Amino acid sequence: MSYVSLQFGQCGNQLGHELYSTISEDLGLGLNKQPFNDAYFQTSRDYWFRESTQGKLTARAIMVDTEKKVIDGILSKSRRNSLWKYSDQNAITNRISGGSGNNWALGYSVRGAEISEVVLNCVRKELETCDRVDSILCLSSAAGGTGSGVGCFITTQLADEFPGTFIVNTLVLPFESGEVITQNYNTLLALAKLYDTSHGIYLIENDELHRVLTSELKISNTDYNALNKVLAEQLGCIYQPMQNEESPTQRILDLFSHPSYKLASIWSSPHVSKPVTAFEPVPKWEALERSIEKNLKIPFDFNANNAKDYSSQYYRSVANLIVCRGPLHDDKVRDSFLKSRDIYPKWMVPARQCQTVRNERTFLRKDKFITLVSNSSRVKSVLDRVLDQSWQMFVHKAYLHQYSKYGLNNEEMLQTILKCETILKDYKCL
Repeated sequence: MSYVSLQFGQCGNQLGHELYSTISEDLGLGLNKQPFNDAYFQTSRDYWFRESTQGKLTARAIMVDTEKKVIDGILSKSRRNSLWKYSDQNAITNRISGGSGNNWALGYSVRGAEISEVVLNCVRKELETCDRVDSILCLSSAAGGTGSGVGCFITTQLADEFPGTFIVNTLVLPFESGEVITQNYNTLLALAKLYDTSHGIYLIENDELHRVLTSELKISNTDYNALNKVLAEQLGCIYQPMQNEESPTQRILDLFSHPSYKLASIWSSPHVSKPVTAFEPVPKWEALERSIEKNLKIPFDFNANNAKDYSSQYYRSVANLIVCRGPLHDDKVRDSFLKSRDIYPKWMVPARQCQTVRNERTFLRKDKFITLVSNSSRVKSVLDRVLDQSWQMFVHKAYLHQYSKYGLNNEEMLQTILKCETILKDYKCL
C-alpha cells in the first residue's frame, strides 16, 4: 500500500518537502529509536518511501515546476540529507520555455501540455514500484500559474490515464490581502477544473495557517516554511497508519461520497512550541475535541433573531473525519456533537456522517494530537469572497486579455464563475 505525490510549483514542492520531512521525523529516522520490525514504521515507510539501489529511502514523489530554482534548491537539500532523498529522475522542470507568469491559462493550455508526457512517464514508473497504490496526492497553490494551471492539466491527465485510482488535491488558497493580482481568477479556474477531475479537494487557507502561527504558536515573524510546517503536520496526521486498517483511502473517500460536495477543510490541535511543551500539562481528549469543534460553530450575530439558539448553530456538514493520535488510557474521547444527525443532510448515510479513528502511538512525539477533516458549509465564506472579487474584476474586464492570449476567452471565464457560483449555492443549500 503506497501513496504517490505530485508537487506542483513553488508552493507544492516546498510543501511536499516539508511533508516528507515531517513523516521522517514521525518515524524517528536517524534517532535509532524505532525497531526495524515495528509495524507502524514498516507500514508508514512503505506508504511514503521506496528503497533506492543504494539502500537509501526515496520519496514516492514527482516534482513539477516550470522554473528550476525551487526544485534545484530542494534537490540540493535532498542530497545533503542522510535520511531520505528525492529521485533526480522525478524532478521535472521546463528549462526552455520558462514559467507560467501567474496565469492559469498559460499554465494549463501551454506549459502543462509541454511537459505532460514526461510527467506521466514518471508517474507510470513510480506506480510500477508500488505493490498497491492507495491514492495519488497532488499538492499545489491556487494563486500562481504553475500550481493552478499545470496542476489542473496534469490532474486531468491522471484521471484519464488511471481512472481507478483515488486522486485528491491539496489546494492552498492565497492570503486574502493578496499575493498576485490575478489570484482570484486563478483560484476559480482551478476549482472549476478540479471539480471535474479530482475525487476530493482539501481547501487550505493561508490566512488560517497564519492564525495558528500567530495566535497558538505565538510566532510573530512568520514565513512560508512555517505555514508549510503546520499544514504538513495536519496532512501527516491524516495519512499516517491507523490501527487495524487496510486502506486509509476508504475513510477519506467517505468525506467526498457526493459528487456535488468535494471541498474539505482541516483543523488540528494542539499547536504548542517545543520549548513550551515541557511545561504544559497533557491536555484531555475532551478539551482537544472542543478546540477543533469550535471551527464549525457559526459566528455569533447579536442582531439575529435566533441569538438564543446560538449554542446549536453549527455549519451543516456532508461528512466529518476525526483522527486521534496518542494514548487513551482512562481519558476517553467523548461522543462528539459531530455525531449528531441534525447537522447532516437526510440523504447522507449515517455510517458515513462522522468517523473517529484512533492510534495510541504518539505522533511527532506529541503526547496527544487530533485533526478534524470537515466537508461542510464552512467553505461558503471563502468561496463568497473569491467570487465577489473575481466578479468585480470581470465586469470591468480587468486582466482578461492576459487569459485570452492563451485561448481562454471571456465567455469561458464567465462559465467558470457561474460554475463556482453553483458550487457555492450547493453548499449554501446543505
